Order: sequence, then C-alpha cells, then structure tokens
Amino acid sequence: MPNLLKGLSAGAIALIGLGLILAWLDMSGFSNYDTEFLGAKALQALNGAEPRYRAIVSIFPPLLVYSTLIVGSAITLQALLGAIAVGLIVWQMGNIAVPSIWRSVWTVLIVLNPAFSLMLLRSPVWVAVTIFLMLLMAVLWMLAKGQEIPSLPTTLLLVLLGLGLAPLMLLRYEAWLILPAVALIVLLLFPTEAWDFKVTAILVTLFMSLVLIATWLYMNWMFTGDAYYFLNSHYSGMRLAETKIFLQQEDFLNSWWQSFAWLVQVVPVYLAIAGWTIWKSKQKLLFAAILLLPVMLLVAGFFQGTFMAEVSRFGVFLGILPAIVQLQTPTQFWQRSLLTAALAANLAIGVSFLQQDRVIPEEAIFWRQISRQEHLTTIPVQQWLQQKQAQRQIAQVLYEKLLPGQKVLLDDAVNFPVIYMLNDASYFILPYQNEFFLALQQPDLLTDYILIPGAQTRGSEQDRILSYWPQLTETTLPGFQEVFGNPHYKLLQRLSPP
Repeated sequence: MPNLLKGLSAGAIALIGLGLILAWLDMSGFSNYDTEFLGAKALQALNGAEPRYRAIVSIFPPLLVYSTLIVGSAITLQALLGAIAVGLIVWQMGNIAVPSIWRSVWTVLIVLNPAFSLMLLRSPVWVAVTIFLMLLMAVLWMLAKGQEIPSLPTTLLLVLLGLGLAPLMLLRYEAWLILPAVALIVLLLFPTEAWDFKVTAILVTLFMSLVLIATWLYMNWMFTGDAYYFLNSHYSGMRLAETKIFLQQEDFLNSWWQSFAWLVQVVPVYLAIAGWTIWKSKQKLLFAAILLLPVMLLVAGFFQGTFMAEVSRFGVFLGILPAIVQLQTPTQFWQRSLLTAALAANLAIGVSFLQQDRVIPEEAIFWRQISRQEHLTTIPVQQWLQQKQAQRQIAQVLYEKLLPGQKVLLDDAVNFPVIYMLNDASYFILPYQNEFFLALQQPDLLTDYILIPGAQTRGSEQDRILSYWPQLTETTLPGFQEVFGNPHYKLLQRLSPP
C-alpha cells in the first residue's frame, strides 16, 4: 500500500507540473503537431458540421482521438497520460528491495532524461505506449517467474496480458507486427504444458488484439470502401503533411541495424540492463524474447516507414526499466553505484545528442525552448519556426474577422493547426462534409472565406482546394479578394453576400 500511495502522490504532482508546463508551452506558441492534430479532430467531432463521425472514423490512433473527446482537451490528455506514466514508475521503483535513497535517485535520473521528459511533453502516443508496455512487462514477469498467487492465477494473468496488449493495436500500427513474437513468448512461458493448453493460452492472449484490428479494418472498409484507408489517407494521422518528409524507411535487415544503432546512441542503458538481466537469468531465451518486444516496435517503425529522428520515442525504453531492474535486484553497493552511473551517463548522452541537431526541427525547438537556449539557425528549424508563426498569425486574423455564421473553406490535411489554434471547428467547411465539393464548385454561394497554403507550406500539394483551383497560387477567384497573404498562407474573402 505505501508504494501505491507514493505512486498516486507522484502522479498527482506530475499532473500539476505537466499541466503548467504544457499550458506555458501552448501559450508561448510551441504546441506540437500530435497535440494539434488530436485537438483539431476532437474539435471537429465536438462542434464541427454534420456528419461529424466522418471526421474521426478513420483517424489513427483512434484510442487517443476518442480519449481526447472524453477529456475535452489534447493538452489535458497529455498531462493525464504523463502523470500516469510517472506514477507507475514510482510505484514500480518502490517494489525494488533497495534503500529508498537509491530508488529516488534512479527515478529522478529516468524522469529528467531528455528522451523521457520530451516524450511526456510532446509525444502523447508514445507515453500511452509506455504505460501499456509497463503493465505488459509486469504481467509477463509474473508469468515468467511462475507466481501463482490466489487472486491472480495463470488464466487470469493471461487475460490481463491480452487486455494490456490490445490497446497497443489502436495506438501504433507497428504493434500489429509484434503479435507473432507475443505468441512465441506465450509458448516459451509454458514449455512443459500440453499443446492444447499452449494454443488456448495464445488465443486468450491475442484474442482482444485480433478483434480490435479486425474491427478497425472493418470500420475503415465500411465508411471509405478501403480497409487500409488509414494507411494512405492524408487525413488519417499516420503521415502528417508537415512531418512526412522526416519519415525514414528501411528494408528488414537494415531496420534491425538502424534500430540498434539508435539504441546505442540514445538509450544504451537499456541494452546494458537488458543484457545483464538475460545473462543472469536461467530462462535466457524467454527473457531475451520479452526484452526484445519494445525493440521490435522500433524495428517495425523503420520497416513500415513511420520512424522519425526524435529521442522522445526512446522514452519508452526508460519507462520500462524499473520493471526490468526488479528481476535482478542490485543487492550490492557496487551494483547500485554502477546502475546510478549508467543512468547518469545516459542522461548526459541524451543532452549531448539533442545539442548536435540530429533530431527533427520540432523536437530541437522544444528542447531549446525548455532549456532556455537560442534556437538553431539551420534552415529546417527556421522554416519550422516561420511556419508556426504563420499559423498563429492566420488563426489570429480569422479570429478577428469571422462573424457568427460565416464559413471558411479549408482542407485540414495540411491546415489542421489553424483549427486547433482557433479552437472552433464550426466555422469551417472541411473535406469530410458533404458541402465541401459543392463549395469548391460554387464558392461564392457557400463560403465567406477561402484559406489555402502558400508555396512555403510543406504538403501544400495535398491541398484539395489548390488541386481544384491551381490558379489560386497566382491570383484569386471571381467575387473574392485577397485580404491576407504571406509565403505560408493566403486568405480570400467574398466581396459581397450571395
């Protein structure tokens, strides 16, 4: 009970701290694209025009989109997820049988590591993945060590394992590829059992995951005619227009090579602790398979082309460290000192990595904003800053000009941050609405404003308005005049009422 109370207390403190930091960043104009995307989709479902279900029916990850709707704010959801992650770390640290001073130092070194702290501040998806992986690891270790306590028999642990695994299917598409590895782990957990038991155990573990995957594919097929619409659509969230150019894809073998290369550079402490745990264990193959699960997510990211150069996704490996350290408790002073030194060195490595400008511009900007440093003068960073400034500027212009009942024709494949910053989707005519294509054909009848991306906006080639009216890059439409323009956006206003 004391450990649980410590975890709850730490989570409450983290909730307040993260809420304040995220609010400060948002007011300073440094909201991240994940938050803006989730917030924009939630606004469309909340106060957008009908049929609102189309705005979110094929958006990935659906679990976070619906969670944002429930809590009412993407920032609130991010703070809640971060608080849960910190609380779980403190709770699991409390289960390690060492003096509390050591546990406190290790917790601080994990939370302050740039990979973990930046994950809390800008990657709600990876924070949620971390939470479920932490729970997954805890159940797997119970099964691996054969702990049959009265309230949690093996059958119930398998059910809990399946319930912890299933949400990952609706958080990261990469998680779909680790299901065969989970099936192998289940087989290794019960080497002496009969095959009918093994098959049943696999079905119990994977059933909910397969149901969620099938349901998601069916929803995509039912509403769009394409079961894999979410993979290819500009609106699904899998490959946002602004970040698409930063995605990296490798073949199968190079995916493994690149994954371990990044692990060595960003979180070598995970490889060291995992290697030590495997070496000390009696079930080396089983433990190796379990500890490779988060690595497989990374490999799948490279293989599927969803990997971006950002340290925040490696916070996952730091979040599950307490569950691993419990397996081989550092009982001797030199072991505790070595673990402390490794965590401290990893923190320094993370800081050094970020200072070298080897991550995507958004993360580089976040890091320097938090650490109170001057922003880099590199072209990608400056372009990102200019784009954010232009988004805030056009949102302010719309806020000042729009009157109740007026409509803006907008394609949110590229311009969703404007919806988020305006904090109201009711003003917009968007591609999911039936009126969108009619407004394209007769804009003077249905729209008061038309907003299009400029030449310097990444992904402008995906904008449907520009595809239909390509001349808008150079001129305007009959009955409309340009009332605002910069290299990133052009705003047209109708001259007279219809």
